[in-house]
Amino acid sequence: MKPITKSTFLKGCQCPKAVLLSLKRTGPALEIKNMEQWNEVELLARKLFPQGADLGNLISVSRGELLEKSGQALDNRVPVAYGLSFESRSGFCKTDIAVNSGKGLWVYEVKSTTKVTDEHITDCAFQSKIITESGTKLLGISVVHLNPGYVRRGELDYDELFVVEDVTECAKDAEPEISARLDELKKVIEGEDCPDVDIGIHCDEPRECEFKSICWSHIPEKSVFSIGGLRKTVKFSSYSSGIIGLDQIPEGMGLNEKQLIQVRCGRSNETHIDNFAVRMFLDLLRRYPICFLDFETFNPAIPRFEGTKPYQQVPFQYSLHIQRGEGATPEHRDFIASPDLDPRRKFVETLLADTKDVETIVVYNAAFETTVMNRLAEAFPDLAGDIFERIDKVVDLMVPFRDRSYYHPAMNGSYSIKKVLPAMVPDFNYDSLEIGNGDDASIAYASMKKMPNEERQKVILQLREYCAMDTLAMVKVLEALLAESERAVVNEQKQNKKPK
Repeated sequence: MKPITKSTFLKGCQCPKAVLLSLKRTGPALEIKNMEQWNEVELLARKLFPQGADLGNLISVSRGELLEKSGQALDNRVPVAYGLSFESRSGFCKTDIAVNSGKGLWVYEVKSTTKVTDEHITDCAFQSKIITESGTKLLGISVVHLNPGYVRRGELDYDELFVVEDVTECAKDAEPEISARLDELKKVIEGEDCPDVDIGIHCDEPRECEFKSICWSHIPEKSVFSIGGLRKTVKFSSYSSGIIGLDQIPEGMGLNEKQLIQVRCGRSNETHIDNFAVRMFLDLLRRYPICFLDFETFNPAIPRFEGTKPYQQVPFQYSLHIQRGEGATPEHRDFIASPDLDPRRKFVETLLADTKDVETIVVYNAAFETTVMNRLAEAFPDLAGDIFERIDKVVDLMVPFRDRSYYHPAMNGSYSIKKVLPAMVPDFNYDSLEIGNGDDASIAYASMKKMPNEERQKVILQLREYCAMDTLAMVKVLEALLAESERAVVNEQKQNKKPK
């Protein structure tokens, strides 16, 4: 049996069944998004421990070569090494940064998060066990993570950008559990039968399992797990009791009114509309010109621009569809910034110009857009007055769907526009787009800086198509909501004319 690696061990801690499924996998492994960003964090963390010997990684060299190089570095007492690796009877691990004082090693595990998590402690405990078993004196182990309070002023200050937390004692406390987990995992790997592990909270924590679609294949699309706003513990408790489909939900389950609307509509396959609430919302959209606005942002782990923090949302693109009057054909305007410069000033100046004569600004999930705009007002005080004026004009199209004033069974417990749009306008969707969601848009934009011009222009076109679809989707959803409301009025009038 090959030595258990750290990644295999951590996967097994989440679910041993996932380890066996990954070993039996015939296709390519799941692509890890944002790997480039994670690598950037590790490379910059090395600035805290400069002039280290880079021993390579498992992509560039074999495990055997890496272990040989590591043995030589230990024999030569290399002061700082990147990628120092160890193997013992329990497994294999590769450290991010190791400092050799001559009396022993202090290991530094680099994480792209802004705090230490339980998984990080497990990670460090595994490394501690392997290193100690290999015969190397380990003095301690720390986690190096990003400082959430760091604000970039000029060049990066690495001592302020990173936080180094000593987790030696926590790792020691976790070692007995590590040993037990390793014994269990070895039995799983050596065995022929897949472990009988039922679905549970572990399927999504600390991250969504890549094999979830396999293990959840027996769960219908409309199930207790699709009920919006219901706590996970309640969902799994119901599942354990045999309550899975919406038709199995008992009356006394303690659902709130929004959840009951979803269950009733899911059972009957009928649409729910509280037309009084919908009409009240639609009354907010009587002042023209109306524009439909969507932002795209990216949130680099390492702050690129003056005055920004790790993972701060930085807007780089917007799309506008503007209606000058009721029933008018929407005009489209958009903006996308160059990836080579700080996009914020140009972004907000162009947005203010494009919305100068607009009376109503329709967005989907106003909390996000207004947060970004408030950050822009902080960054550019000279534009703050105009920015706040635009914020005052914002109307959130998400509200009637979030509040269940309107609910279609096809929404399946969600009020995301990606669910609302196909439910209300079935022939209108994102399927033909190369970029189909905000996460992919952020990654694409962040990657453009290193692209040749021809490839960059191709990505820009894809980003423009995606963002334009978001605002056109709002136009279509609002049109459909107006039509549904008018139909409800007609039906209500028919009901009132019926003899009693």
